[in-house]
Amino acid sequence: MKRIFLIVGISLLLLSVFFVVSGTREIKYSFIEIEKGSISERVYAEKSKLVGDIVYAQNTILSFDSNKLGKIEIEAQKSVYNLRSGIIEISGNIKLKARDLYAETDKAKIFVEDKTVKKIEGYGNVKVQTNGRTIKSEKAEIFPQEKMIIFTGNPVIQQKGLQIQGKTIKIFLDSDIVEVDETKARMEK
Repeated sequence: MKRIFLIVGISLLLLSVFFVVSGTREIKYSFIEIEKGSISERVYAEKSKLVGDIVYAQNTILSFDSNKLGKIEIEAQKSVYNLRSGIIEISGNIKLKARDLYAETDKAKIFVEDKTVKKIEGYGNVKVQTNGRTIKSEKAEIFPQEKMIIFTGNPVIQQKGLQIQGKTIKIFLDSDIVEVDETKARMEK
């Protein structure tokens, strides 16, 4: 009996994933649950539920391909993906890895449009490491297509004994240019 329920559950999941991957936003089934398995090629979760247009997941690994940043991989303890709006809200021990970029934060939102990540917003205890720099702030907005990161909320950048604080710090990953509004700098010994 358990085997039949498992087969039916997996079949419903695969059918739903097919509709999502093929671009169809309409989900025919109101509830699907699977444990310790892949939902699609881009998402792994220990446990997930699909309720209407919302996917709830625990211990999630999200993987996205970006032409500019390469493969973006994000780990989080919890995630909520609204299939209609294309917004994924994640929380708990978040770690983001991409080419030349590593970030940690408490909470984040990922904005997906046409299977492309348009923006990633990190909130609370943001720490980013890129090109020999460490940047800390309360908020960071990563724009993968533009290869740009904007930091706000007491942002501080540290590099080779130099610490710079500003109202806003903007980093262009392609050109290695850093723009700082209302600059305060300090040399560390």
